[in-house]
Amino acid sequence: MRFWHSPAFRWGALLGGALAWRLLLFIGAQGSDDLAYSEAARSLARGSFPANPGIHGARLGYVGAIGFFYAVFGAGTFSLVCVNLAASVAEVAMSRIVARVFLDDGAAWLAAALVAILPVHVFHATEAHPDVPAAALTTLSVLLFLRALKSDSIRGFLLSGAALGAAHWMKESAFLGFAALAALGGRPRPRLLVVVAGFVAVVALESALFWAATGDPLYRVHTVRAMQSGIMSGENYLQSTPTFRRLVLDVPRMMFWPGEGSFTFFALLPILAAAGAAWGWKRRDAALRGPFLWGFSLILLLAIWPITLVPYRPAMVAFPRIFLVAAVPMAILAASVCRRLPLKRTVPLFGVVVACALAGALVLHSDGRRESAGARLAHSLTQDLPVVSDPRTVQLLALYDGYSLTRPLKSWIDPAPPGPHYRVVNGVWIRNLWTWDGIRPPAGFEDPGFPPIRAETVAGRIRLRSLLRGRLDRVGDEELRIYRIP
Repeated sequence: MRFWHSPAFRWGALLGGALAWRLLLFIGAQGSDDLAYSEAARSLARGSFPANPGIHGARLGYVGAIGFFYAVFGAGTFSLVCVNLAASVAEVAMSRIVARVFLDDGAAWLAAALVAILPVHVFHATEAHPDVPAAALTTLSVLLFLRALKSDSIRGFLLSGAALGAAHWMKESAFLGFAALAALGGRPRPRLLVVVAGFVAVVALESALFWAATGDPLYRVHTVRAMQSGIMSGENYLQSTPTFRRLVLDVPRMMFWPGEGSFTFFALLPILAAAGAAWGWKRRDAALRGPFLWGFSLILLLAIWPITLVPYRPAMVAFPRIFLVAAVPMAILAASVCRRLPLKRTVPLFGVVVACALAGALVLHSDGRRESAGARLAHSLTQDLPVVSDPRTVQLLALYDGYSLTRPLKSWIDPAPPGPHYRVVNGVWIRNLWTWDGIRPPAGFEDPGFPPIRAETVAGRIRLRSLLRGRLDRVGDEELRIYRIP
């Protein structure tokens, strides 16, 4: 077993395993915000600034990176998620390096393994939201910052700020990373202003690009503020997730209550991290103070940072993915617990953590692939004629076609193409559009009066509570029906 002690073998096992697990549980396009990012990336790949980019197209770092892959490899599902996949594996590697600053060698490998199998990390590694690249760049900023502190390097501080500025190009909440740097930096020192200078330089470059493209250097600020304040003040959001409940109940339940659906994304990591923080406080372990303040400050600020003060509204919907930026400090705290226990307790504890993480990732994969299951099947069966369907299914089919425009793809609100065509009735997205946006299909769309040429059932979501009781129950089966309109 000497090979196990080889750094090359450990690195290969860690990164190879992380990559293989993410590819095995590939998600791809689901039909939500990912389509907005894809459309904006498609415009950039063709050399034009996205028309009406909105909040998604304004994240130039993210859509620009996807646009690069579209230009090189062509548009498609894999090109859409390449940025996330690379960033996810890179953060697994960086988590090992950062953890070694606070833990011994064995515990640092353990922390990296926890990030590698964390369900929220695995899930978002192969779907298209900018949270994984933003988290990876924030972790890179922390790594550069810690090294600059050790060497007192101006260049290191500058690069740390630039990395955080690059994270801002991915997602505008990246500036909250300054809280992590402040927590790790100890007493204030003048050279820390160099970090701010690096950040400002990169953000100023983005503003210059927006000035050239739109005439407004603060275009992104204005767009994000307008859209997010509208979302967070919307009647649907205020009724379903009132601010007080979100802050006091929803975020803690997401991370600590196994009966909560969102708990699947984090498995046992937050519970172990809390235990690690409590252990460090009890033992007065100064090494764990930094990771605790780093993770806690980010989670707190992401939960409470306002988009408007009067009336107070949080800036972001509390999706599990927004807390990805705190995955590494949580893993460090969790690994400290596993490492300090006797071996006869560490092995079963880590086994339970791994089992929960793998089960959570499998559940998320099943639910994530479900969203596009109907569109993927329809794409394989409707290559020879034009297609009419709901707006999201049409967008998914266009992406699967690589935006080749070789056949008409029409939304149900558009005039139907002349001559024979397929009508795709995708029950998953008919339900989603009604639930999320209040959109109903036109009268008669779901039943043209004759049998479909193909009908398939799309399995419902896995119920977490029944799974915890040892049963595999699903809820909300939907049907895909394909009609050939003469």
